[in-house]
Amino acid sequence: MRLGHVGLNKIQRLVKDGNLSFLEVEHIPQCESCLEGKMTKRPFGSKANRVEGLLKLVHNDVCGPMSVKERGGYEYYVIFIDDYSRYETVYLMHRKSKTIDKFKEFCAEMEK
Repeated sequence: MRLGHVGLNKIQRLVKDGNLSFLEVEHIPQCESCLEGKMTKRPFGSKANRVEGLLKLVHNDVCGPMSVKERGGYEYYVIFIDDYSRYETVYLMHRKSKTIDKFKEFCAEMEK
């Protein structure tokens, strides 16, 4: 029977204490997959690659419809973030279909 690392430690302790002295316990190497599965998160590299220049990469997120309308009847919003400058803008919208118009507005504002 093969046991995990923790289970093996408990059995080794019982053998050492004399409770299970009739057992022979062999060393089992740690499994890389098991160690990776127990990691809470993978380490990140020291620095992320960034683009060179404004509007080369723009991150966005559209949210809505909101359960409660904002003042003015807005149900949606969109966020644009320029990767190079980290400039960020939030636009309120009545309809999701206005996202491209808001993107054009964002680009015009960035080019000023």
